[in-house]
Amino acid sequence: ANHLIHALQSSYECTIDWEGRHYCGFTLDWHYAEGYVDVSMPGYVPKALTKFGHPRPKRKQFAPHKWTAPVYGRRTAQLPTPASSAPLLDENGKKRVQQVSGSFSFYGRGVDPTTLPALNEISTQQSAPTTDTEEKCNMLMDYLWTYPNA
Repeated sequence: ANHLIHALQSSYECTIDWEGRHYCGFTLDWHYAEGYVDVSMPGYVPKALTKFGHPRPKRKQFAPHKWTAPVYGRRTAQLPTPASSAPLLDENGKKRVQQVSGSFSFYGRGVDPTTLPALNEISTQQSAPTTDTEEKCNMLMDYLWTYPNA
């Protein structure tokens, strides 16, 4: 291990965390006796939501996206939501959708996987976002204000 550290330090500025509390922006809280680790990014969500100028919701948002209740016993396939016919966003709106998608994708994969279905839907629409896509972004961000430290 020391040889690797010396090799890296000869070319890069780096720090060593022998307790394993920080990795790639994640904070790791190890619970060895119980057999699990808590992964978090303290302060990331409030900072990102403030950067986007998204206000704290008046009411808590308990789901990251809208969903269609399944119809059990149905003999036909449950189809995805049809494409939106809502108006397209301007370039600023498009850029904001792309920034929201990018900012929370890493967080979703590493810390809060409950956001991934909403992020998937947003990211598949980010090349031509509509006002419906913007609404999905706002719903996701309201959810993240409700659970900032998932």
